[in-house]
Amino acid sequence: MENKSKVIRQIVIAGMLLAIIILMVWAKSVSGYIAGPAINAAIVTAALEVNIFCGIGFAVVTPIISLFWNQGTPTSIMGFATYGLITIIIIIGNILYLLAAYFFRKKKIYWFIAALIVGVI
Repeated sequence: MENKSKVIRQIVIAGMLLAIIILMVWAKSVSGYIAGPAINAAIVTAALEVNIFCGIGFAVVTPIISLFWNQGTPTSIMGFATYGLITIIIIIGNILYLLAAYFFRKKKIYWFIAALIVGVI
């Protein structure tokens, strides 16, 4: 019975984090400085609290959702063409950030904090 409650807890946490991510993707048009860190925190929390595959899934899906939901107004054809490339770069950055946090989570606290800082950069 304990295993069933753990699975239900993970599903609830994943659902709440997905709701936060969707809300922040929608709010990114208002302020990217608030939405970006909140999305990154939700991705890392998904990996640490649910599992690594949930975090990677969120890390991959979030920039794709943002690409289609928050289509900007490019000033040139070149600007529009780079949207897909930037999305791929963001996906790779999200995964590296997530992996750094995940693998350094059980090390000393300063290694974990350093991994988060390096991942953000």
